Amino acid sequence: FTEDIVSAKPVVPLDEIVEEHSTEVKQDDDSCDYSEARNLAYKDCDHSMWKFYSCDWFVSSWRGAVKRYDRMTQLLADNSGYSEWDGSNLRGSNMNKLLYAADIDTYFIIRAYHRIDTGQRTHNGNVIVWRYKCALQPVNMLGPRIVDDSEDATQDEIEFVPACVDYTDENFGWCLFLAFNGYDENANATESMFGLTQQERYDRLNALFAQTLSAQTLEAGEGSKRSEYFDRIYIGWWDGALDAGSSLPPFPHVMNVEVSDDWTNFRNVHFSLRLNATYADRYRLAMPIEPTKKCTFKFLASKVPDVRSLFVIRGKRYVCERITATFTEKGMSQLLKGEFYPVKE
Repeated sequence: FTEDIVSAKPVVPLDEIVEEHSTEVKQDDDSCDYSEARNLAYKDCDHSMWKFYSCDWFVSSWRGAVKRYDRMTQLLADNSGYSEWDGSNLRGSNMNKLLYAADIDTYFIIRAYHRIDTGQRTHNGNVIVWRYKCALQPVNMLGPRIVDDSEDATQDEIEFVPACVDYTDENFGWCLFLAFNGYDENANATESMFGLTQQERYDRLNALFAQTLSAQTLEAGEGSKRSEYFDRIYIGWWDGALDAGSSLPPFPHVMNVEVSDDWTNFRNVHFSLRLNATYADRYRLAMPIEPTKKCTFKFLASKVPDVRSLFVIRGKRYVCERITATFTEKGMSQLLKGEFYPVKE
């Protein structure tokens, strides 16, 4: 409804400006509550998929290894052969690159999610060859909306966050997860192999799940963070359509791009939780402002203008933070005071 409300507001010219006015210039924009001047992000999560959902740091650090495509169909055609992988190091291939489709404004990595026993074994029965099913994993699709990239930029946090959707097994496919890390926060994920027999070391190494370099980097994370349990509301949606990728319908979504298991096709599902998509700019109705320049004008008017309107003062456009009027038993004074921020030209 905001679109209808804002588009119906007429531009308000303030012609009768009293000469007395002031402009306050600040080094930071902390005092500006204008939502379009603040970054917007989901609150950080601890679930296993969050490092893939929101990872600005990863996209920035891997810019030198980006393979760009104009269309998603081109990306799929060029990389469909990687939907299965033998675990070998494919140095120089797209397997370890960041892939980008411009028409849907989305980055992807290749992530192994399921291990397949090929039946090849040693004389004592150990598996010697595995194959891996891989997902074309969107990355940073649910990352923050950045309007100010400075280190001390003000950021608003949304505490209703995208839920964890990941692969289970061949029986149940892709499902919604709601789990915590456990109560032993001091446990070391990589146990020492000292003291193990050669066969025990072989079994331990053989049980390790191979993974692509890009997925390993994201799973390692940017840095250690404090553990928390169930301190957010996790959200997803189901649009009523059954999904072939899950044996437990309804299958919830948190992203608006879904790639088929064999990478031959993709679809845009009906809704999106994205904050950072460039196509979402057309839904942002408010205008960009100069948040460090706050201007105060006194002007004459017979009624209080609508503060949600766009104002024109001395040929420049402004958005209004507040208008102050004085009322007595005789009515409203025609001398009003307004606080405004200039619109970026």
